[in-house]
Formats: sequence, C-alpha cells, structure tokens
Amino acid sequence: MTPHELALARSRTYRLFGLLFLRGIDEQTRPTLPAVPELAQLAAGLEENEAAAEHYQLTAVSVFPYESIFLDPSGLLGGDVSERVSAIYAQNGFEPPADADHIGSELTFLSHLCAAEAQAWSHGENSAASLWHSRQQAFLAAHLLTWLPPLAAAVDLAGSAFYGRLANLTLELAADHLNMEAAHRHPLALPAAPVLAGEDSGLKDIARYLVTPPYSGLFLSRSAISDIARAHSLPRGFGDRAQLLTNLLRTAGQYDLAAAVTADLSALWTTWAEIYTTQQNAHPDLTPWILPWQERVEQTAVSLLGITAQIARS
Repeated sequence: MTPHELALARSRTYRLFGLLFLRGIDEQTRPTLPAVPELAQLAAGLEENEAAAEHYQLTAVSVFPYESIFLDPSGLLGGDVSERVSAIYAQNGFEPPADADHIGSELTFLSHLCAAEAQAWSHGENSAASLWHSRQQAFLAAHLLTWLPPLAAAVDLAGSAFYGRLANLTLELAADHLNMEAAHRHPLALPAAPVLAGEDSGLKDIARYLVTPPYSGLFLSRSAISDIARAHSLPRGFGDRAQLLTNLLRTAGQYDLAAAVTADLSALWTTWAEIYTTQQNAHPDLTPWILPWQERVEQTAVSLLGITAQIARS
C-alpha cells in the first residue's frame, strides 16, 4: 500500500468509526458497515429502534465518551480539556463541533488530518504530507491515546457486543497508526490524586474520588454501582454517579455490609487492572499510555482496603 493509499484508508476508517460513536447505526452508517465485516455481522441483527436504543444507552447513560470526563479532575464535561481540543481543531482547518472532545469528534478530526495527508501525497507535495502526518501523531499522543484505553475498557464492560468491538478496533487502529517517537514527545502524566481515605474524608469525598477517572484509574459507571447495590439488596437512590455511590456506601454502613461492598469494589478494580494488562499485551506500543492508568488502578485498589472502617462508621 502506498503512503497515499494508507492515509486514505485511515481517513475512511476513522470517519466511519467516528460516525458510529456519534450517530450509532443509522441510515447513514449502516450502508458503510460492510467495509468492516465483523461490525456488519454484529449489526445485522439489530433493528433500527434497537440500534438507536443501544447507542443511547451506551453514550448517554452507561459511558460518557468525552476526553474531559476521563481526564479532568473536576469530573465535569468541557473545561480546559475541551478548549484545548477545540483550539487544535481550529488550527488545522477543522470546524470545532459542539462536542469537541467526544470520541466521535476526535476520530472525525483524525479522518480530516489523514485526508489532508492523502491529498498532499496525490499532488506530490511530500513535505506537506509529512507535516499532516506529524500532526496526526501529535494528536494521537497528546489527546486520543491519553484516554482511549480506559474508554475502550469502559465500553467493553458496558455489555454491548457491537460497541465493545468498535472500541477495541479503534484501539487497534490507533496502535497501528502510532509512530513511537510521539510517545517521547507527549508522555501521559495523570494529575496527582488526593488521599482516598484520609482522616477528614467523608463518604462524599470517597465517592467523588472513585468516580473521577484520573484519580481512580477507571470509569465507574452507573450500571456498576447499581449492580453492587442489587447484589446486596441495598438502595442507591437517585442523582449523578457520585451521589449514587455515596448513597450506596452510606446504606452499606447502616446494614453492616461495608466489608462486602468494599470487596465488590475491589473486585471491580482488579478486573480493570486485568483489562489494562490485556491491552498492553495486545498493543505493547501503547504501554506509555496504558501503564499510568494501570498504576492508578492498582494504587486505588490498595487504598480501597482502608475505607471499610470509614463506611462502617457512617
């Protein structure tokens, strides 16, 4: 495959994957699925309404696929992370969408960069093609890969065969695309995490820590919290993920189930550590971006051992 053909193929694949994350399986994306037979096979049995419901459940309820959600210590959508991504879009002639740091938007941007590279190769503009390629590498290393490993894990655990495969194919695509020189220019450094269970930490503080990905090392979904609550017949009330977990921890203390709930949380963190190990084994070149997440998960798993007493006292 020539450099022009490779850039064009990547552009088309990034665009398809981006649209699938943004729109799901609909009248625009379904006709293009035969380009990826395994996705076409998984989508074949989904009717239009089922496909729409599955996409909504994944992206609006189970997992929030935004870089800011995964990397900002506030745990909130937008902010500095989104602004930095939008600025890069504008610098490269890509009109920033409203959801700039959505996984679909970031993949569509990479499609734009790859298309520009392909066009430069087709015109014999080798220097320009190399410049566009270097911009792809910078965005992969400084943005997409900083949160794609935990996103892929979260989507995989959400239970959708189609989107779980899509997420892992996206990880494979990025790994294949990566030039390892980019890892040295843009190393991933997660923000310093506060103490999980300090003397002044209340249940709200513990819950907020555990649902904040750059602190806990993973994305703790509403479904995961609900599964633990149901396993012990505990109410978890209403609210955002932090409130749901706070409610669960409080009722666990009230019903003498602190140790059992903590054990379930620890098992979840162990599962994520194993997923990160699997990702590294499959994509060794992605270790600079996966290892910091794995280390954070392992640190949190150790800290979880110390919160049982605090839950019991609540």
